[in-house]
Amino acid sequence: MMIIIIGKNKMKKEEKINKRNEIISLHKEGLSNKEIFNKVKDKYNLTKIYQVSAQVNRYNSPTKGKSGEYNSQYQEIDLDKLKELILQGKNKNELKKIFNKSQNIINSRAKELRLYERLKENVKLNQGKNNGNYRNIETKEMNKIIDNIMNNKLYSLKDIKYHELIYKKLRDINREDVLVKLKQNGKNVIRQRMLNNNPNFVDGKSRKLLELKKKTLLKQNYKCKVCNCDIVKSKQFHHLDLDEENNTEENTVYLCSKHHNHIHQRGYNYHKKTWSINVNEIFASLQGEGLNCGKSTLFWRNSHCNLFCNFCDSKYSWATGKEYNIKEVEKKLKEYKVKGKKRLCITGGEPFFQNIEPLVLIAKCLDYYIEVETNGTIIPVRDLQYIDNYNVSIKLSSSGVKEEKRIKSKVIEHYNMIGNAYFKFVVGNIKDMNEVKELEKKYNIKRNKIYLMPLTVSNKKERQNINEFVWNICLLHNYKYSPRLHVDVWGTKKRKI
Repeated sequence: MMIIIIGKNKMKKEEKINKRNEIISLHKEGLSNKEIFNKVKDKYNLTKIYQVSAQVNRYNSPTKGKSGEYNSQYQEIDLDKLKELILQGKNKNELKKIFNKSQNIINSRAKELRLYERLKENVKLNQGKNNGNYRNIETKEMNKIIDNIMNNKLYSLKDIKYHELIYKKLRDINREDVLVKLKQNGKNVIRQRMLNNNPNFVDGKSRKLLELKKKTLLKQNYKCKVCNCDIVKSKQFHHLDLDEENNTEENTVYLCSKHHNHIHQRGYNYHKKTWSINVNEIFASLQGEGLNCGKSTLFWRNSHCNLFCNFCDSKYSWATGKEYNIKEVEKKLKEYKVKGKKRLCITGGEPFFQNIEPLVLIAKCLDYYIEVETNGTIIPVRDLQYIDNYNVSIKLSSSGVKEEKRIKSKVIEHYNMIGNAYFKFVVGNIKDMNEVKELEKKYNIKRNKIYLMPLTVSNKKERQNINEFVWNICLLHNYKYSPRLHVDVWGTKKRKI
């Protein structure tokens, strides 16, 4: 009889993978983080809801700074080349420059190849390569360096020939006072450069900036620009174009710390600004459907969708579009704001297939009225109550999508509970109408929040019959009628960004 012993580390790794896959699977089904936590906490010994939300957030907004399944950089390294270079004696820093990838990714890949111990040996072998330079710093040259530091002629390590080696040498000769002076010189030169280059500084004080901050606070009545909460104690001065030297009234707002962090996506490798959004098209037009039909609107159509309806009028949005980072998003929204646009409609595809929170927050800072077109199958990662209204277009069986994919009870109940969500249904026949009535009854949706929209077909006579049918249904049963003005005028062709 053969007994196979599986190591603890391997079991832990398999358990982590199973836990992550199950959490993501439940999230895709429309369950909230709390519901997922309650369902799997006993199975995986979870103690905090954060253990679920962290996995969900990472799935919805994958970071580029960490190694793993979600990181494309992790997959880009040529393992054969990496193996060859490690065996040649290359250390971590050299490999980091060759592959232009983080040290964590290099280490992980080396472990996979079972060459991590060899990589550590390479590092040790290369540690002493600067010792020759260290020994060759003559006393006369060392004294000259010390004199230049003490006389304010050297300000940082970059100005010294031997860079970091000078620190070790100064400590060996017990000249801590020189090290303190070098650090102080660095602080002084940074401050001096700031005073010389920034026109807002007068006699060492930024009077113009202080005045602007006071004026902005008064204009906002000491309230956050996004959520209107009190920001007397916890406030952040935000530059809309991310240029900290562009201190103009049009470019600056005050936010509470919470929403300032959300715009910059702290927790998603903030300093590298890794957040981005994939956009299919941006254009100004008239709203053709629903609550705000006929109003001038800026349409922001994101790429990708989780449903693929056979009557979709924007199938081109299913493909990958153009990647926008946070600075490009702000630039685009400000550009249309100058043109007089006051309404923003975020659509798709499915907008919540990506993390749209920074986009919404920036638009809110610019005083846009914001509406989101969603298919009602995904709950946002964070509850975006500052969206003015949601247009929830639940798909019926005529869409050609399986019921388990298009009907998510928890998501529908979520939108039905909040006061600013309206439901749209594409109706083409009596069967569709019966499905609408069933959903209305099942989820207790108020009739004054339901819009019926005629199915668009190519045959003009058939389209006219469907329009009349839906019109009469709305008239008899007190539903709201929604046209499709944009399809009537433009058809389904794509507009250029």
